[in-house]
Amino acid sequence: MPQRSNEFQELVGLVQRALAPDDAVVRESVLVEVDGEAETREIDVLIETKVGEYRIKIAVEAKDEGRPMDSTKFESIMGKYLVEGGVKVNKIVIVTHRGFYKPVIVRAKKLEVDLVTLKEARSVDWSEFRPPGPCFKTRPRICDVRITPKISAIPPAKLLQDGRILCSCGRHHGTPQQYAEFLIWKIVAQRERDVLLKLDDEAAEKGEEKRANVEISPGPGHEPQLTVDQQCFPFETISFDVLCEPVDAPMPLVAPHLQFSLAPHVCSVEVVPPILDEDPALVRQEGRVICTCCGKDYGTVAEWAHDRTMRRFLVTNKQAQEMLSEGVRKSPSGHAHLEMSWPLCKHLRIRYKGQVHNADHIAVKVHAAYGAGKLECKQYDLAFANGDVKRVSHMQATLAGKKVTFVMPEGIRSKHIALRVDNAEARESADKKARLLKTRAKLDKRKNREKP
Repeated sequence: MPQRSNEFQELVGLVQRALAPDDAVVRESVLVEVDGEAETREIDVLIETKVGEYRIKIAVEAKDEGRPMDSTKFESIMGKYLVEGGVKVNKIVIVTHRGFYKPVIVRAKKLEVDLVTLKEARSVDWSEFRPPGPCFKTRPRICDVRITPKISAIPPAKLLQDGRILCSCGRHHGTPQQYAEFLIWKIVAQRERDVLLKLDDEAAEKGEEKRANVEISPGPGHEPQLTVDQQCFPFETISFDVLCEPVDAPMPLVAPHLQFSLAPHVCSVEVVPPILDEDPALVRQEGRVICTCCGKDYGTVAEWAHDRTMRRFLVTNKQAQEMLSEGVRKSPSGHAHLEMSWPLCKHLRIRYKGQVHNADHIAVKVHAAYGAGKLECKQYDLAFANGDVKRVSHMQATLAGKKVTFVMPEGIRSKHIALRVDNAEARESADKKARLLKTRAKLDKRKNREKP
């Protein structure tokens, strides 16, 4: 996003993204051309959507004023759109922080311009931030994870401790215990919900532990396998017990922290030496690794590199896994990379655009990340000129070097959630610069008023 944006405009943009229909395109700080003029005009937030066979444009002007908007400011905005040669849109919306003076409200009604006041809510409904699904009265815990069919060649304890689960879709699920913890919330949301809720009620009412067994088969398109000691074992189901333990204090409604983990994945693939005068990205996606001896096609360059890295090396190489884990743990930013090179033997070539090219090797970079940060939860009220008020929820956290912001029009259960991810360091620098410029503008304005 261009540097022209400010915090209030970004908030307005996120709110519009969250409220917009599925097919709408919402962009911020859009520069549009005007017929007959060399200079472009900026629209704070532009919403483009389709109504029937027609495409309409909605311009949203976000103005963070220190007082309610007066007629002078309002007419200057109208001058951008409603004069001859102005910016052509189908609807104009003005959003402010302090509201509008009465003459502006009267004038906007005549011009069919929507006025909206966006301000932070005085009270917060914390239940809107509660994770989806039931609120457990007890503390559910997963135990006794089992794989079917039973793998008799490896001791069960070693399977659970050293085994790693990799799915055919490319996702790395970690240990069987971590895989079960990943699946439990899908169960709560989709399957066996009533069984778990009944178990939770009984444990809380009687004050004693209650246990239920859960068995899950992978869904269509997913073929997970368990790897341990460089051996791969496909399995059909994973089962585990859910143990509900009574707690003295109720479970918190809002988690004070947000955390995420990004499983090891291939983030970069390069052909070395590169194919001259060709786009490396297209070579990765469309170039194919072939054997000139037997004619076998090993898939695209990206597929070959992923298979060689993830399936044949990383999931069976405990040392590489530990290097990534240690790198993530020690990294101040929470990110770690592992670089490796796969040589192409004399029979392997790359076929691209009908021609066969020689390459020495394919360089691959694997990325993993983990982040945790304090979660700040707020709510904002959107007050419309007709008296209607819409409340939206806002969550923000800084983790793994990224500043993550969510806006949810219906709380955590919203069908539409607007997400913005910024580089935390760059964002902090930009915010500091914006505050400095704002302070200077106020001082200059004060000096001008004090001049005789």
